[in-house]
Amino acid sequence: EKLPPTGKLDPATRDAINTRIELGGSAVPPPATGTTISKAGQRNLIGPTRDGYPVLRQGDHHGLVGNGVKAPVAAPGERQRSDPSIANVGCVLTSLTMIARKEGTFKGDVPAANEAIKANGGFGAGSASMNLGPGAEALGLKVSDATPTTTPYAGREALDSAVDAGQAVMVRVSLGDRAAPKTHDPAGDHTVIITGRDPDGTYHGIDPAGGYDLTFRYDNQGNLVGAGWRHYLVESFRVVTPMEST
Repeated sequence: EKLPPTGKLDPATRDAINTRIELGGSAVPPPATGTTISKAGQRNLIGPTRDGYPVLRQGDHHGLVGNGVKAPVAAPGERQRSDPSIANVGCVLTSLTMIARKEGTFKGDVPAANEAIKANGGFGAGSASMNLGPGAEALGLKVSDATPTTTPYAGREALDSAVDAGQAVMVRVSLGDRAAPKTHDPAGDHTVIITGRDPDGTYHGIDPAGGYDLTFRYDNQGNLVGAGWRHYLVESFRVVTPMEST
């Protein structure tokens, strides 16, 4: 059975898909009830897996991240703030869940990972910001210190070494625009993962904001930038490995 190209999955379709989808030897749970697949994203959706990683989409989940609280209702004339939901701010959570599922250290979905991290003290009181140490630990992972990439070719050797060794790399990026010069902001705006590297040096990965395909290449100034439709500028990266690995 194949997922319908658009619309919500009806119960009959979910039953026909059965309890698991098998692709390339990797078992991936079917979409949850109410999952919607957008028409606009079809050309960029990867599929159930990429380089052995399950492709998960933060937008499939609307619960609050960590101990975040719903935004208060805006006063008349003021702009309504967004809730700190998984769909809105769950890029780190979703990225770690994909990595943990690939490594076999955690088998749950993104909401289950959220609860596991909460139980392990991975979020501060009233906060949706994750403390990466206990957050990763809750999923059986450990995360390296961040390696900045804000100067030409910074960290390239370490990045290539990790990717070529099959290690997961979680990447902090700033949003860019093809028509505007990219300016580094070390804090970044979003988190994605790099899952592999091609012989020509092109990196590829997954964007949790939609489960989209990503490619990165170095530009003439030594910046690692999104090479496709996602115009990201890489600010730093962290290598993520199972806790038992050395």
